Amino acid sequence: MESCILTVPKIFPIWRSRLQAHRWSSAAGSTTYQASDPTHFNPNKSLLFLFVIFLITLGLCGWGCSTGIGSAGSAVRSTNTTGPTATSGATSSSTNSPAAPPSPPPAVAPSNALSLLHFGSAGFGGDDTSVFQTALNFTAANGQTLEIPVGNYNVNPLSFPENSNVFVVAGATITANPGYGDGVTMLNINSSNVTITGAGAAVSVFHMLKAEYTSGEWRHCLNIVNASNVTISGISCNDSGGDGLYLSYSTNVTIEDCIFNNNRRQGSSIIGGGEPHLLFARPLY
Repeated sequence: MESCILTVPKIFPIWRSRLQAHRWSSAAGSTTYQASDPTHFNPNKSLLFLFVIFLITLGLCGWGCSTGIGSAGSAVRSTNTTGPTATSGATSSSTNSPAAPPSPPPAVAPSNALSLLHFGSAGFGGDDTSVFQTALNFTAANGQTLEIPVGNYNVNPLSFPENSNVFVVAGATITANPGYGDGVTMLNINSSNVTITGAGAAVSVFHMLKAEYTSGEWRHCLNIVNASNVTISGISCNDSGGDGLYLSYSTNVTIEDCIFNNNRRQGSSIIGGGEPHLLFARPLY
């Protein structure tokens, strides 16, 4: 029979004593085992088992260490990822939308304006027609602007002479007196170079008494006929017994930012002649 020689290091003293019990012969630093003994203790398998356990333990240790490092690395990467994201969020939140353009300043009367009240008492519930017409005639003749201050005024039909310039402040309301017959119109422009400026269609108001007009359709609020170079802006003409605006056979007429509301016939009528420039604040009816 062949013999196998196994060298057992001296670091395993328990195994050495166990091996010696199975007819081992010792030599210096080693032990010879007779492989022909059927009852022998096989050290090769035991060492192989221990070696496998050692490799598994080493592998587990290495895997655990690697996992720990990987986790730490992941945590760092997570922190680094969060940083830019947070910064991006801060940048986004600090971005402002472009500011809206400022609203245009409200219209104001020119420095050479004369108040309506300079020409007499008005706005106390009576008939103010005389004060209005006197003021219109004087300011137009002298190249001045007539300012109609805050108040409630009552008038019969008014006529605007050539070169009239009128400014109606916010809070001024001019109402037609009772008794307008069919075909009688409130504001009449049959001349040239007339300007009526209001502070806004909602706050500079001319209106009539629609409820009392049970027949007819010719009681217009703003009546522009055979006129030229006329500019009307920032006022409203409401509640007429005909049209809010009646424009006929006139040239170079500008109607801008005005309201003609709740009129008996229609908001505006444009009848023949010229090409008026119309920029209404809202649909007319």
